[in-house]
Amino acid sequence: MNLSKTYSFLSKGSFLIILLILISCGPSNKELLVGTWTGTEFSFEQTAGPDLGDMVRGGEALHIDGKLTLDEAGTYTISAPDNVINGKGKWTIEGNELTMMDEQDNEVVYEILEISASGLTTLHEVAMETPMGNFSGKITLGYVK
Repeated sequence: MNLSKTYSFLSKGSFLIILLILISCGPSNKELLVGTWTGTEFSFEQTAGPDLGDMVRGGEALHIDGKLTLDEAGTYTISAPDNVINGKGKWTIEGNELTMMDEQDNEVVYEILEISASGLTTLHEVAMETPMGNFSGKITLGYVK
């Protein structure tokens, strides 16, 4: 029996097992999301309706340098750049979908496009009726922690 070959095989096998454990034990999306995020990027792609550029620019002004705080208990707070609270409620995560339910039971589902310990990018759809017609589009939001 060649012990050096057996030891070499076990060493390589042990290394692969340890590597797989380390990869699978990385932080979950929930663990990565918990904390305070600062808005850094905002883009809007309109898909239907009248030109409501002022409203879109207002949303961008609230997001850039605003704060999104997600706590471990599953509650959130959204603050404008001037620290005025712009929303709060409960949040959940399932796969790559972040669902936020405000205090009036309005639900928004954000698709997580990218997430890391220091960055987050989400996408969500918006739609509303206006006196000028139905308005809809997609908003991409970027954050740093």
